[in-house]
Amino acid sequence: MSILFAVVGVSGCKKETKVPPPAAPVVENVYTNRAHDPAYRRLLKQSYSNEMVHASAVRQAVGDMNAYREKVKAALPAGADATVLEQALEKDAEWLNLKQKVEAARIADRQAWEAARANVRAGMEQEARAVQAVKEGRAKAIDEK
Repeated sequence: MSILFAVVGVSGCKKETKVPPPAAPVVENVYTNRAHDPAYRRLLKQSYSNEMVHASAVRQAVGDMNAYREKVKAALPAGADATVLEQALEKDAEWLNLKQKVEAARIADRQAWEAARANVRAGMEQEARAVQAVKEGRAKAIDEK
């Protein structure tokens, strides 16, 4: 009998080694609606401010240019037509400087607009990737509701 207890004791007391369950995949938190993403909204606000600064610079430069045109027009003899005015302006160094200033302001304004457009496009692409990741289960939507 003692042999039986020894055999049963040795064979029956074996501890099972528990295999830990596989770790849950790490899911990324994403915004599936870019309007809820604070970073995207901050970027839009910054782009808007930047565009307004450049548009204001263009407006100011064009205003200076128009004011100078009127000044030159007033200095011309009475009855001078537009061609005489244009000829007088094309010879004037200050007028040429104002034209360059307006052109530079317009280029900067266009670049600000293109940068803002690129930011919006990047936001749209990121949103599409986030929606796809949520559908595939690789991410979790954290949109504010």
